[in-house]
Amino acid sequence: MADLSPTDAVSALIEVSKRSLDHAERHAFVMACRKISEKVADGRLVTPLARMLAPNEADVRWGAIEALTKIDTEDAAKALQPHLSEEKNLTGKLKMAEFLGRHGIRDGYPYAIEHMSEPYLREQAISALAAIREPRAAGELRKILTTSNDVAWKSAAVRGLGRLGVAELAPQFLEMARNAKNPLAPSSLIALGDLHETKAVTIPRYVRVSHHETLSC
Repeated sequence: MADLSPTDAVSALIEVSKRSLDHAERHAFVMACRKISEKVADGRLVTPLARMLAPNEADVRWGAIEALTKIDTEDAAKALQPHLSEEKNLTGKLKMAEFLGRHGIRDGYPYAIEHMSEPYLREQAISALAAIREPRAAGELRKILTTSNDVAWKSAAVRGLGRLGVAELAPQFLEMARNAKNPLAPSSLIALGDLHETKAVTIPRYVRVSHHETLSC
């Protein structure tokens, strides 16, 4: 298949998909689709890849998901949409939610909000939230920031509001970022960067260094 043009390779893969494939062959098929999709986003592969999303074959499933995200079309997103809820791997679920969000599908919003406060999932959850662009997100994050007593949740809310571009909160974030003892200072500094707030450069260097060390821990 390496000697074929991308178009001919896709045609060959489609013919292969019509056969009765065992597990090893299904895995080889999705890996080949992923590789070819790095060169050409051919929508003809969406339908056969959609048949490779069974949750009981994780390696095949994730190869298919990666290929579909590389194809990166509305049809590819629609093929993945019914499988979001069945994904057990939380990082994977949030990556799927982000991909769907880029195509206007907001099904992953509850997952993004739910896992924002978990340190190992925060970055992916915030990326998903930013891609999903749920209209109610800013209001819900503002409420968390105002009413929650949990630092992890408040920190996540600050980060999310920054990624969503809620610029009117920049003065509040500046105030928090300038206080090295404020537990929300590191998140506020990142949010200011996401908001492209030029006044963030006025924060004393020792404070910015302190925040950087906190984020690196």
